[in-house]
Amino acid sequence: MRFFVGGIATESNGFVSYPTPLSDFHRYRADTAASGQDQKVLAASDTWRDQIPAAGHQLVAGPLNWAMPSGPTARSAYHRMRDELLAELREAGPVAGVLLDLHGAMVADGYPDPEGDLIERCRAVVGPGVPIGVFLDHHCHLTRRMVEFATVIVAMKEWPHVDVPDRAREIFDLVLATAEGRVRPTMALFDCRMIGAYPTRREPMRTFVERLRTLEREPGVLSLSLGHGYPWADVPEVGSKLLAITDGDPGLAARLAEQLGREFFALRHRVTERADLGIDEALDYALTAPRPPVVLCEQSDNHLGGSAGDATFVLERVVARGVADVVFGPIWDPMSVAICRAAGEGERLMLRIGAKSGPEAGRPVDLRCEIRRVIPDLVQRPMGPIQAMPFGDAVWVSAEPGLDLILHARRAGTLRPEVITDFGISLERKRVVVAKMWRHGVEGFAGVATDFKILMTPGTQTLDFARILSGEFQSPSWPRVDDPFATGS
Repeated sequence: MRFFVGGIATESNGFVSYPTPLSDFHRYRADTAASGQDQKVLAASDTWRDQIPAAGHQLVAGPLNWAMPSGPTARSAYHRMRDELLAELREAGPVAGVLLDLHGAMVADGYPDPEGDLIERCRAVVGPGVPIGVFLDHHCHLTRRMVEFATVIVAMKEWPHVDVPDRAREIFDLVLATAEGRVRPTMALFDCRMIGAYPTRREPMRTFVERLRTLEREPGVLSLSLGHGYPWADVPEVGSKLLAITDGDPGLAARLAEQLGREFFALRHRVTERADLGIDEALDYALTAPRPPVVLCEQSDNHLGGSAGDATFVLERVVARGVADVVFGPIWDPMSVAICRAAGEGERLMLRIGAKSGPEAGRPVDLRCEIRRVIPDLVQRPMGPIQAMPFGDAVWVSAEPGLDLILHARRAGTLRPEVITDFGISLERKRVVVAKMWRHGVEGFAGVATDFKILMTPGTQTLDFARILSGEFQSPSWPRVDDPFATGS
């Protein structure tokens, strides 16, 4: 049998000022592993490329497109990628199934649910009898449109993302079983009425995820997915959802989805990620810690969640307080990098650092700096399932009284201390490391940091979930509404 594979994947932050153009997407094909700077961080399609022929079937390779999390995708870019994929699906002729490698939290100009749009259009091409399997990041929206037109949808269960191959294999197995007539998937979706972020390695989230795995072994249950939602998308169907897939039993699917969704809602106060300290509290803590360095995670400006990575809220306070022995992990500032490259190592100059992406990034900080080192094409080495990430040209600049900053030209997520230490900076001699990362990078920095604190800062990924809820949302959600189910909406 022949199975078509294609996809468009990115995570869209609706609170940033700039769009994601077509040029930001890495574009390759489903039968060829991307390499070098085009290598995707995570891809279900990498598993399908091997799994489909290993099962004795033919992979029909369509286009794959992915971009770093960023602002909403430009309409013309989405149209082009979507139409190319649909054209190749039509040209492929009859297929036994379609496998789509998506994200679930993509937004395009004029399309709050482009994944749902793409799935519906794929369904129109292949007809009602061909199974469509969809892979999603767990930070997905799980919209009603997706569920209506897909056959099976499976989201990652783990955060950090360590189960991509397992979930990809699960999707193909379900699509193959459907194509062979061995199962009849029925899906039911329950809106948990929650907005938040839920690391799965901590309790009670760990136990809830394991409960999903246990129930998947029950007769008639094919798959269970918790879509965490992507709080910073600012679209109508954002939020946490529970998706149940059963074998020809819609009643069981609906009961499971609601039962588990309400169980998850009952855990809301215990599973939701919160910031540890405000900026000044965190600086006071780090400066008095008995064993430096302390890593302060500037989560609200984390590249891997679509933020620009050039916010200056922490830098501004450090400068205002005259804090010494501080190093900032890469700050996205292509203009300053270009100026430093032209000037050369050893030169002293005034730089206007950061906050160039938009008002949500704060105000630029003016510093008289010395250019200490320039590294063309700085690359962060792989870590676990995360592939190498290029930071583009990068520079180390220093300013009084003991402030070091790494500036880079290409947006990428900080995960490892080498993006700082490769310049020759010794982190052991620093009291404070400020890194634009979330918990993704805690494991990578564990060998040099004595403690980690998540900062509560302004920005496009604030953890103040009650504040970011906008009028776009279709239903009342916690934490803005303490018990949204009691409203009757």
